[in-house]
Amino acid sequence: MQILKLDYNKFELKPYHYSYILVGLFLTGISLSFKRVKLLKLNINGITHLKKFDHAKTYLNLPSPIIWSVKVENDESHQISIYSSKWDTLLKTPVGTQVNYTFWQYAKNGFHQTTNLSNNNGTIQVGLYSPIYNADTTIINAGKVILDQFQSVEYTPSNLATIRLNSKSTEESLIYCIFGIDSIVPVALNTDNKDIPEHMRKIKNLKPIPNNKFQFRARWNSQRIFIINLSSSDKKSNVTIEFFPG
Repeated sequence: MQILKLDYNKFELKPYHYSYILVGLFLTGISLSFKRVKLLKLNINGITHLKKFDHAKTYLNLPSPIIWSVKVENDESHQISIYSSKWDTLLKTPVGTQVNYTFWQYAKNGFHQTTNLSNNNGTIQVGLYSPIYNADTTIINAGKVILDQFQSVEYTPSNLATIRLNSKSTEESLIYCIFGIDSIVPVALNTDNKDIPEHMRKIKNLKPIPNNKFQFRARWNSQRIFIINLSSSDKKSNVTIEFFPG
């Protein structure tokens, strides 16, 4: 995953004749008339499908850690702009990859927008996830759930509790675990520390696990826990999440 920043200091303004400016504006208007530009609502804790030139926006009312997920639907290179009132980035996916690219950061309240800048007609799946919104499933006291790709679960223990992650597949499984609103631990099952896939190398605090099981055990003090399956492949990527008091 490559994160590129636009350097405004390298831009240089040059004088142009007014006739050139008018011609340029005319041609730009013609060009835009043939382009499909569509504003969508960016779904939170869900997927938004962006075609060529589409852009989507949403507003967060509270500061929160957020997770971005970007997956392309063909083998071509794609560019997607992601920005908010506080930060921005340009994500470029290489040719020949349909894996799920993810990253996370703490976000302040305000708007968040993403735009498909790709020159090809492939669709991009963009996911935005935040623990301040409801998960797909809620576990009370104890229980288990099977999460497919992009599905989530929430759990609020009363005190001491164990959380167990289990993937029956031998393929890598990336699970984001958010504890409260100040701690994110991305766990990569079936992933050796010496052979981390390229699309996961820039994930902050990534915890690679060489086998298909991992567990947390702690005194959570009624701290809400939010877990989401963001594995790269939608095949054999389901993960069982179990919750035990004690």
